[in-house]
Amino acid sequence: MLKRIFITKAKSKAQGLLEFALVIPILLMVIYGVLETGRLLFIFASVHTASREAVRYGSAIGLVDTDNNDEIDTPRYEDCSGITAAANKVSFIGSFSNINITYDRGLDSSGDVIPITGINPDPSDASTCTSLPEDTIQNGDRINVHVAAQFAPIISIIPLDPITIESAASRTILGEITIFVTAVAGGWSGTIGTGELSLDTELDTGYSTVFDEPGDIVHFIYTLTNIDPDEDALNGAFQVKEFYLPGVTVNTDCSGATSPLAWPDSTTCTG
Repeated sequence: MLKRIFITKAKSKAQGLLEFALVIPILLMVIYGVLETGRLLFIFASVHTASREAVRYGSAIGLVDTDNNDEIDTPRYEDCSGITAAANKVSFIGSFSNINITYDRGLDSSGDVIPITGINPDPSDASTCTSLPEDTIQNGDRINVHVAAQFAPIISIIPLDPITIESAASRTILGEITIFVTAVAGGWSGTIGTGELSLDTELDTGYSTVFDEPGDIVHFIYTLTNIDPDEDALNGAFQVKEFYLPGVTVNTDCSGATSPLAWPDSTTCTG
């Protein structure tokens, strides 16, 4: 009678340990590579975000107190410590050692940087924030923030030089805007009673002619002229009414106006 005999070859424990010893270094290298790649990407993202946050702070409108003397008198684009702090706020690993701040006049038609006299426009070379001459910056100039950091492997398994990660961001500076407001109403002429009268309005320069704060008072002079040669005189009392937005107080005074007003004489009211 013929018998079948099945022989099972089992691995020895020594063979399993040997295979594991061969695989574990490769596994550790893969894990280490993933961790270092993640750290590299994290530093890159931090540098990029730092330059953008710093330039946002520097281009913002407003003044700050940089001397701690309770005087808010320094534009944000000159607040070097504030710009640097804005960049370092996004650094979770450590402070950035290289934060350079420079300024330029924007780009010309060819796309080249227009430098400001005496200021290096390349933010990767040197920072000129602390030596910014007074009244140098104009509306429309740019602030540039260049941030750099070094990446080096935690464990130098492969001899690699540190990698420099850089990012630069630029924004336009808007220091102040002068708004010219015509506070003087237009002229008018028309029929009043049986005669004709014209009205001209001008700003009373005997008072302030600058209106840049809420509550400033605007003073007018209203000139009324009899323009009807067929009418001997126009009898008062005269009144001038101004129509403004609700909540605006308007006071006009025609108590000193001449009445009757003969042709072609003029008289004035104030408001």
